[in-house]
Amino acid sequence: RDGYCCVLCNSPEELNVDHFPVSLAGLIKKFEIKSPQETKKFHEFWDLMNGRTLCLNCHKKTTTYGKNFVQ
Repeated sequence: RDGYCCVLCNSPEELNVDHFPVSLAGLIKKFEIKSPQETKKFHEFWDLMNGRTLCLNCHKKTTTYGKNFVQ
């Protein structure tokens, strides 16, 4: 969908999926998910409109990447 490139810097290297505008943590909290298997019940986890392609460097700069995430 994003042309196999980061939507922020256009890099084709080390691509990641970023849940955006609703973060993965936000979806987990919203649906009170306790296991990965539970995500199959909610289409929001798989909705391409809630995602974007980022390279690892740009993904690390987001507020919702791994250790950067603060609830």
